[in-house]
Amino acid sequence: MLTDHIAYLDLFPFRETKQPLFEKVFQEFNDFRYDILSVTQKAIHELSPKLIIHANKSSLYYWGLNFDNLQDDKTNPWLGYHFEKISFNTIPGMRAYEQRVSGIEKRNVHLFRMSGNGIEPCYFLTYMMENYGMKANTRLQLLTPDEMVTLCNYFLK
Repeated sequence: MLTDHIAYLDLFPFRETKQPLFEKVFQEFNDFRYDILSVTQKAIHELSPKLIIHANKSSLYYWGLNFDNLQDDKTNPWLGYHFEKISFNTIPGMRAYEQRVSGIEKRNVHLFRMSGNGIEPCYFLTYMMENYGMKANTRLQLLTPDEMVTLCNYFLK
């Protein structure tokens, strides 16, 4: 069963849902943030994920990914992973999704092969939370439940 293979993990084990406030409070404590991330990173490696779904573009730099250019973030390499962007077309059953979003210039949903810094190579999906104020072209990028199941089944095979 698919749900037997799913785990949830926050990068920082703090009860603060407003990332700008978290960043403001801890901006001067890089050593502390690094120490916490090291513990989280160890847990991630122990889980040995096949697919990581990351739904917060504002914290991509902690992983080592620059959201503006979708390249490795050399200025903020916190967790220090390497990202190689891949097309959804490479996943059987995902061609319709790729066609649906192909004309969208500013995309928020991307798929990467993630490696480096001691992790078993896996896939990394940048995603976004659905909200009521979403514009139509942004909502169009959301994966349908069937597409999400297709992705998960592909990576868990």
